[in-house]
Amino acid sequence: MTSADYIVLKSKNNVNPIFFSHLFQTEKSLNKFKNYSQGSLLERLRLMYPQFSDIKMAFPSYEEQEKIANLLTFVDNKIELIEKKYQTYLDFKKYLMQQIFTNKL
Repeated sequence: MTSADYIVLKSKNNVNPIFFSHLFQTEKSLNKFKNYSQGSLLERLRLMYPQFSDIKMAFPSYEEQEKIANLLTFVDNKIELIEKKYQTYLDFKKYLMQQIFTNKL
């Protein structure tokens, strides 16, 4: 990788990094950035700096960003917990099926 693979984003306003991270994962944001990129999603999209630097985005107040970031972090943690629980149930089901088919249960 070369240093040209990185773009440093700066905001004139105070921006919550967690909010910013979630913002860049939304379909609306991704579509906005696709217009300033080359390549494909199958490969690796490359943002073109001169045009990318012209993108304007509006942000809520820092306090509102913080509330949104906290909520989204809470939801992400819940999803992760549910996925772990689901995997535990799948593992338990697999164990039970093995026990049934080997006549141990």
